[in-house]
Amino acid sequence: MSSILINADKETIEILSQLAKKLRSTVINIKDSQYEDFALGLAMENSERGETVDIEEIRKMLKEKS
Repeated sequence: MSSILINADKETIEILSQLAKKLRSTVINIKDSQYEDFALGLAMENSERGETVDIEEIRKMLKEKS
């Protein structure tokens, strides 16, 4: 099983959710704060693997969600 995370406006999310349900996929709605937690966790995992993470990029992601 695979998953994708899509961050879009409310109208687009509604359309994509309906399509996913018609395709018999599970749709899970998350809040913006949960998305931020996920993004930060992903950045931390990338850092642990030796991949560089630009702190300004993280700040930018968090500000966009505020």
